[in-house]
Amino acid sequence: MIKPLLFTAAALGMFTTSLNAAEAPSSISEWASEASKAIEAKMEYPETAIKSVEIDSNKFVLTVNHDGDVLDVEKLNKAEQTYFDQASYDAIRDADLPDLPKSYKKDTATVVLSLDYILKDDDVSKLQKRAMKRVKREKMLAEAKARLSEKDSI
Repeated sequence: MIKPLLFTAAALGMFTTSLNAAEAPSSISEWASEASKAIEAKMEYPETAIKSVEIDSNKFVLTVNHDGDVLDVEKLNKAEQTYFDQASYDAIRDADLPDLPKSYKKDTATVVLSLDYILKDDDVSKLQKRAMKRVKREKMLAEAKARLSEKDSI
């Protein structure tokens, strides 16, 4: 039986963590920490969820080779909203995972990844302001198009 390694990444608003992985981690626990940071850096809080300030989570099983390539992704627990699952798949796909430690002897590692989507209070106001500006621009554009249509019909 394969005993998967468990690690967690969290999307806390739009803030990300940069990862400088010049060399492979020396232990599997160090690898899990760096992999978590790499995935967290690619996580984006879905814009659809900003308006209602939703929180959600999901869980995946990843199979990773020695080069840090994700060979397989299996969803263990889906999020309540599908856009969180899609955001998670995107983050996993886009993350640059570190190489497995040289001391790790197996060809692949199987890991369980929990992804939590949470907005902090500061993030909520920033994201809501950005969404409100976008809505305002879209409304102004629609009004301008309507005025142009009126002029064309006269």
